[in-house]
Amino acid sequence: MRLEGPVQPRGRLRGIGEKFDHALLVGQGQANDLGLLDRALGLGANGFDHEITETAPLDLRRALDHGQRIWRDAGFQARRSCVGLGHGNAPLPNMYGVMPYKASGMTPETTFETHRPRLIRLAYRMLGSIAEAEDAVQDAWPRWAGADREEIADPAAWLARVVTRLCLDRLRAARARREAYVGPWLPEPLIEDLAEDPLERAEDVSVAFLLALQRLSPLERAAFLLHDVFDEDYASLARTLGREEAACRQLLSRARTHLKDAKPRFSLPQEATARLAAAFLDAARRNDPAALAALLADDCVLITDGGGKRKAALRPMVGRDDVLALLKGLAWRKSWPPPGRVRPARINGYPGVVLEDDDGAQTIAFEPDEDGRLAAIYIVRNPDKLRHAVT
Repeated sequence: MRLEGPVQPRGRLRGIGEKFDHALLVGQGQANDLGLLDRALGLGANGFDHEITETAPLDLRRALDHGQRIWRDAGFQARRSCVGLGHGNAPLPNMYGVMPYKASGMTPETTFETHRPRLIRLAYRMLGSIAEAEDAVQDAWPRWAGADREEIADPAAWLARVVTRLCLDRLRAARARREAYVGPWLPEPLIEDLAEDPLERAEDVSVAFLLALQRLSPLERAAFLLHDVFDEDYASLARTLGREEAACRQLLSRARTHLKDAKPRFSLPQEATARLAAAFLDAARRNDPAALAALLADDCVLITDGGGKRKAALRPMVGRDDVLALLKGLAWRKSWPPPGRVRPARINGYPGVVLEDDDGAQTIAFEPDEDGRLAAIYIVRNPDKLRHAVT
């Protein structure tokens, strides 16, 4: 079935959030030919069809994923409150599908908890630390509790503004500490159980992308995240950053230029990446240089972060020969691969492992290239970044 012209969301989708509706329409072009759009429009408050999001064309999958994040951020109670609205004089939800605070009947605590996951995702991308992200979001609570919430038309935007400013304050305070950091710096690993559905798309939280974000200035980072990732408009962005809209556009333009090659342009199935990681660990255990070399891309990198508190390479290993030389030296010292418990996990969106032994925990994250070889290996050994990794 081919649909022509603008598509109007039907049933329970009608009037439940223009951002969600737009997200679905992004995939209209390819969905027309495959007859998937009509099914997609029926998802709405009934949840999302896992089969569709896995098998649909890339544009439609991204659109559905965007809509799914919006609905998940709104929370179950907010979603239920949205169903059936849009009749008579009933208040309508905002762009995120969330009822205006005054009309929602939600307590301050419930409203804050509804938005907490979204705020932590924003703060994690700003700071590169789960612990600091959680602290920044918690610091926003007394400000929300003490605010005149009757004057807040959009709690999501208000809270994002507060958390962004708190993150900027933390980045300014941590600048000297970051400059004195011993060895390469890696973001705190985002660890998920492989059996669970991923909370984030791999390309949005990959180590390579987070490292690229960290190379931006704090204001550029905030502008990019708020506008391109969390869908704030320029007016809201200007209020948050205390800049004119024209200045915010310049910040965003510079950020996009720096980040245009940071996200992978391909998608290797998770199963293939998991097999790649397992093959690498097996070859390392057998001390098989030929097998290791076959798994590494020519321009692969290996970065280890010990923070000066545990042994780690003091510079990134760049290129297959450099990586193999490090692995050979570690094998000779019988310190690679490390002994102890090995727990497969999803680390920053990609399959990896958490290793635990008497010396503590460490994580190894693998990122593949489009040819099915390892483009990057990230090892975090700094104990300050691994407190949540120990089970």
